[in-house]
Amino acid sequence: DNRDGQFIVSYRLTRAGIYRLDLQIANALAAQAPYSVLVHSDVAVPEKTFVFGSLLYVKQGDASNIYAQTRDRYGNYIRVDPNVYPEGIENVVFELCKDPLGNNTDPEANLACAGGEEEQGVGQSREYAVGPDGTMINPDTLEYYWGIYKFTFNPLVQGSFIPQVKHNGSYVACYFDTDTFVEDTTTTTTTTSSSSTPSSTNRTSNSTSNTTTTTTSSTASTSTSAATTSPSTEFPPIAAVDECMDSIANNANNSRFYTARRMSNGRREYVPVGGVEEYVQNRRRLLATEIRSGEFAMSIQSSFTYPDVSLYDYWLSTAPLLCFIVGAGFELVLFLVRFYVERKKRIATEEAALNAAE
Repeated sequence: DNRDGQFIVSYRLTRAGIYRLDLQIANALAAQAPYSVLVHSDVAVPEKTFVFGSLLYVKQGDASNIYAQTRDRYGNYIRVDPNVYPEGIENVVFELCKDPLGNNTDPEANLACAGGEEEQGVGQSREYAVGPDGTMINPDTLEYYWGIYKFTFNPLVQGSFIPQVKHNGSYVACYFDTDTFVEDTTTTTTTTSSSSTPSSTNRTSNSTSNTTTTTTSSTASTSTSAATTSPSTEFPPIAAVDECMDSIANNANNSRFYTARRMSNGRREYVPVGGVEEYVQNRRRLLATEIRSGEFAMSIQSSFTYPDVSLYDYWLSTAPLLCFIVGAGFELVLFLVRFYVERKKRIATEEAALNAAE
């Protein structure tokens, strides 16, 4: 109360989005109320960024996609207008690394593959605010795909590699393979974290906003409501993302790589890939020796299907023998024909000589 007919009403929000602010004066809406309030996200925090897409199995020569979702400390998707910043404002880089990885994860060093060797035989492009459906508008929120970076990569080689994403020089902690499903034959009636609809708090961006409203009456009250909903189901559930990051923050023995498993009830959940992990570099980065084994690596398979050449190999091995047999038989027949002709000529010559002597 400013004691001059004006009141200051302050409120604090941690969810980014578009809000409707109702301001009542003496139980009546104030002039021009309700108001539309846009709450922006906070600055991006690399520790909150997660990656999802084709991470375990891709084909050589085929284009595959992965997505890096940037968030602030409250879990908000970074609200950067793609019309103003078509490339986004975050330094997000995708690397396809050979085994072994390096161990220099210092963000200031900013070495590719943590000082290891990066595979050069891969073409890649980056787009900002393009979602898994290939559009810029999230059909569930009718807003842009805030804070998401799409990497389209086309590997020209086959083999086993380690996918890495860096955000502002720091390696992203949590990865979710959303293209590979593992069937689960067990029967369950429990709703998993990925099958249930995440709350709007998990699915929408959160940031801090301290807003001051001045009124000119003896009594005033405000109320806000967020006009946001959940994003596309192509995203890994935020509950699984937060579980992964909590595990890293608590130094738990869980994987930072997750893959989708289809439950017997038709729903899906994300389960850790692999076994025990150790965390270093402020508990964000896994030891390189722990992520080189089998399932943690991206398997790039050949897109060319080799034909069945067993019949060709059979004839290739037997044809020379058959040719020898046919050739030898032909030579034998020629020999017998020549022998018969020569013998016939000799007999005819001898008969002619005898007839001449008589």
